[in-house]
Amino acid sequence: MCLRQLKYAGLFEAIRIRKSGYAYRFALDYFVQKYHLTCPTKGLEEKQECEAILAHLEAKSNGQLLPADWRVGRTKVFLKSKSARLYLEEARNEAIMNHVVIIQSFFRMGLAKIHTFAAKYEVMKKKKEAMRKAKEEVRNERHFGPTDEHISHSHPHPNPG
Repeated sequence: MCLRQLKYAGLFEAIRIRKSGYAYRFALDYFVQKYHLTCPTKGLEEKQECEAILAHLEAKSNGQLLPADWRVGRTKVFLKSKSARLYLEEARNEAIMNHVVIIQSFFRMGLAKIHTFAAKYEVMKKKKEAMRKAKEEVRNERHFGPTDEHISHSHPHPNPG
């Protein structure tokens, strides 16, 4: 009875995995959620996605992550060594930093555009105001004739004194 309970609880499986040297275990969904930024995979099942992530990282690891260091089971990903786990974390941190840089560049580009458009808007606003004043002066001259300023500048007084 006790052996059956241990078997169904998965204790024997856990002992077998520990003996084979896979000290680190992650649920498939957790692994995908945590490391999906390191490898572009879309539309795959969780198990296939985990395998794709690990194979991608293994290919670019320069020997830091070996095929013997990891296995993908039915429900979990198993890692043997601490160095393999640390490599995964380094790759994840690098991917996060790359995404942060991209996001920052978009925000900086947006701010630059806002400042550029604001400066252009100010110039356009000043030109529009100057044109409005010029039109207003022309309209006033038509209705009321030239002002004293225009007369004094265009026709000098015969008796300046």
